[in-house]
Amino acid sequence: MKWLIFALLVTHARACSIAYEILWLLKGGFADGAQARWRALHEVSIITQFICEHDSGLAIRYLDHEAIKNYKAMNQYNEYVSRLNVSPIEESECEMIRNDMQMAIEKYGKEFKGAYGWASEALNKSNPNFFDIEKATNLDHMRPYYKWASHNVHANSKGLFNKLGMVEAKEDGMLAGASNSGLSDPADQTALTMSQITTKLLLHDPNVDEVIMIKIIEKLCSEVGPTFLDVENSSSNSKK
Repeated sequence: MKWLIFALLVTHARACSIAYEILWLLKGGFADGAQARWRALHEVSIITQFICEHDSGLAIRYLDHEAIKNYKAMNQYNEYVSRLNVSPIEESECEMIRNDMQMAIEKYGKEFKGAYGWASEALNKSNPNFFDIEKATNLDHMRPYYKWASHNVHANSKGLFNKLGMVEAKEDGMLAGASNSGLSDPADQTALTMSQITTKLLLHDPNVDEVIMIKIIEKLCSEVGPTFLDVENSSSNSKK
């Protein structure tokens, strides 16, 4: 039980940090950047909820999977040390990382080596991906928004011409800085996702105070989107 609550606390802390980043981007007028960071927040939310729906065993697997990530990062770093003009990781540290990885594989099996190998047993799938976890939490209906946010992360052509910061533009143009347009969607999505993550944490071992807190969070969350939209509409009308 302690590992489950620990995993929920650290993922919630990470979510709070991302939400603060989104807030600063919204204040600065970077709607597309805020939506891109919401994509990361959504991922944290999905992982949090998936872990919460299982026992401490899955939480431990999730935390132990760091050994796999460390091993892969070490190999990638050492592969490019000459071109990066940096020093390789010391062999003693490499040996420790390799040992940790090997112990994790021996403990959980070869499927644990995958990118989401920690979820393999819970999903009964040898090589699960993020979408598998998303579907398992019944939040895959957010996939269109996730893919939309992905255009602001990846360097595809879709992300070049479809900008939230240009939604009020009367003519085509290239956005190269801040804008006061398009802030409503990332603000609303962030409020909803933070509400989901926080509610999962509070419902882990709820009391009366926490139930009341959840009701307050839900009410505040429901007001964010309409408030931002009212401001956006007011701003748009004032320009006519």
